[in-house]
Amino acid sequence: MEVLMEQDRLRELDYQYEQYEAEMKWFEEHPFLETYSIFTDKLRQLKLMVSRKADPFDDQMLQKMAYVHAVTLFEAMVGDVLKATVLAYPHLMSRMVNKLGEDKSRKFQLKEIAVLGLNGIVLGILNEQLYHNPVTVKHFVSIITGQSLTDTYMAAMQSVIEKRHDLVHRDGKTINDEPHFIDEKAVNTSIGVIENFANDIFESLEAAMKEPAALLMK
Repeated sequence: MEVLMEQDRLRELDYQYEQYEAEMKWFEEHPFLETYSIFTDKLRQLKLMVSRKADPFDDQMLQKMAYVHAVTLFEAMVGDVLKATVLAYPHLMSRMVNKLGEDKSRKFQLKEIAVLGLNGIVLGILNEQLYHNPVTVKHFVSIITGQSLTDTYMAAMQSVIEKRHDLVHRDGKTINDEPHFIDEKAVNTSIGVIENFANDIFESLEAAMKEPAALLMK
């Protein structure tokens, strides 16, 4: 039984290493700014899509889909941008490793470290996170930058996330069985919140990239 478990563990490590290699290549070819630019362009496309009138049923369906997809785009962008940032800027990777090292609840086997290396371990941790939680986003952005991410849009972003959850899991109703009203204005408002929150993240990371430690490495 122990032999089988060890074989499964080795297969999992092989898979993680393959994923790590693929991600390293991807982020080398598609840097931070490109990922963020694609994200903002897709949000503009969503706003354009919901502005085109269709019959009432299609309108409502498209608006709900756009609302949900905007949050999905945000989640994907944040995960990719955080990974691209720490891979491109060694001083930010070092900061994250040091901070994560203070977390005594995280245990890694020597074999994991030998196979994946510190970069692979960090990417694995970032891959595990659910970025539809603004608190999680703030936590990791703050670790990487060394500065607490502003709370300016936190409450509004949390509201957008909660409404998206209701649209996906509760047929568009709150936990009290009250329906959400989603129209073009609601979609555009939510996208505006997402854009503002994402911009705070972008500016915070960009400032960290330009720290003296980063300039010395250029």
